[in-house]
Amino acid sequence: MLVKDVMSRKVRSITPETTIAEVMSMMRFYHCDGLPVAVNNELVGYIEHKDLIEAFFAETAGSESANKFDIEKIRNGNGSIAKQAVQGIMNISKTPVSPLMHINEVISMMIEDNVCQLAVTEGNRLVGTIGFDEINKAILSLASTKVAA
Repeated sequence: MLVKDVMSRKVRSITPETTIAEVMSMMRFYHCDGLPVAVNNELVGYIEHKDLIEAFFAETAGSESANKFDIEKIRNGNGSIAKQAVQGIMNISKTPVSPLMHINEVISMMIEDNVCQLAVTEGNRLVGTIGFDEINKAILSLASTKVAA
């Protein structure tokens, strides 16, 4: 089974100028773990929950304890981090996948990189996303087809 058979073509992307607060809101609203970052439909990066958590942790760690995460500081407006653009924390090294890749290869990449979703590109053009949700649906559909036969 190929990526093109499984991927979501409903691409929700953001720009590098999108604020962290906007990204968090979009991730919550769309129930997603990450979003591609694109300029003129060209992939330039990717932002995930873990990138946001790391950014908040770095901003809110108290000087009294480098390992303390101050949830109250976040609830009370958090100063500047929520207003920052994602371009400073987005991942620019994440490898996009091709629509012609086999999903087994994609699953291996996702497990190895510890990610739940990847951007799908043709050249540099963003054409979709693929995540464990799409892969699981395809496997369940395939399994139910075999049971019915």
